[in-house]
Amino acid sequence: MKNKVTLLVLLTTLCEVRAELFLVDKIECVVCGPERNTPLTNTDESIKKDMSGQSIPMAQLIQNDVVSQQIIADKVPIDPTAADKYVETLKKQNNLTDTDLADMFEQIGRTYLEGIALLNEQYYHEFFTHYKFKSQQIATDVDIQKYYDEHPAYVDGSVKIEVAYVDFDEQNRDAIKKDLDLVERGKEPKSIEVQWSSPIEISLQDIAQDKKFIFDMNQAQVAVHETQGSFELYKLLEKVEPKIKSLEEVRSTIVDRLNRNKLEKMLEDYNQEVRKFIDIINLNEQ
Repeated sequence: MKNKVTLLVLLTTLCEVRAELFLVDKIECVVCGPERNTPLTNTDESIKKDMSGQSIPMAQLIQNDVVSQQIIADKVPIDPTAADKYVETLKKQNNLTDTDLADMFEQIGRTYLEGIALLNEQYYHEFFTHYKFKSQQIATDVDIQKYYDEHPAYVDGSVKIEVAYVDFDEQNRDAIKKDLDLVERGKEPKSIEVQWSSPIEISLQDIAQDKKFIFDMNQAQVAVHETQGSFELYKLLEKVEPKIKSLEEVRSTIVDRLNRNKLEKMLEDYNQEVRKFIDIINLNEQ
């Protein structure tokens, strides 16, 4: 009898503690590089965010690890205390405590240590990019002039107008139109009074497509546009023609664009070269 009771208790206990298995995380791929083999998981892509709160695509996660390994492989001369100083500077500039940082990291799906590691990686990658590529970027005057000639930048034109609306019906439409013909010719109407709006200034790019004719008008000219049950009147007060910006006005923008294009090309070439020594094992294809 005692054995039966013991067996019954054991079976009951086993039923109560029975657990269900569920997937917590899984490795999506492994970056096999010169310094280490780095597993990248589903949560790295689906849960953990960057500092702006955006998800990081797997392709970017792979690229980040490739760069991290190259920093080690290339023996990039980074001050070992520089990343910590970078984090402390961010805290001072934004008046943040460690608790504030922990709260921020929690919002992007990271622990405090993972968040600090993310900031450190951010610093290291920026330093690596500058060390490896940006220091080589020099936009020459010839390059700048060529880009300026091939990609002119304009100051948008504008108009200052007055607008009026005159309603009509089937009985008085022709009579009103005859009066408005006088207004178009710069004369006073005979039987109607036109109430003009206050002056309105509009840039050329903001003028509706069916109102582009306004920019072709002469100063003080009036144009009448008929719509359903109403005449729209437009009087041009002032017009500023579009003009090409001077080289000095756009020099810094051009330099930034040229540098960005060159950096993208250098990074692309570098990645192609580095990938010869990197193997990406995609476990979803296994």
